Amino acid sequence: MKIMGALRLISVGVGPDADAEMRALVALRAELEAADWRAAEDVRLDYPRARITAAGVVIDVTLDCSARLLVNYRAGVILIEGVDSAANARTGRTRGKGKAS
Repeated sequence: MKIMGALRLISVGVGPDADAEMRALVALRAELEAADWRAAEDVRLDYPRARITAAGVVIDVTLDCSARLLVNYRAGVILIEGVDSAANARTGRTRGKGKAS
């Protein structure tokens, strides 16, 4: 699928888990690019624990980090809306629109 907002996956976290978070986000980007989602059910097959709502999809990347996505299944496009991370919440840093991350 085509990815928009991929720069939001760049980790700006701090602390001992920042490297693991960055590796997980890089892997997520590769998985999203390789995905071929036609409907929410396809997301559920790839990410059984994803939270899928009318507002979008939230995928937990690590225990303390999740990616917020908007998916246009028909166009084959995923918009990375933002990344929420416990480390970023502690430092007040944000990635993406909407929630502080």
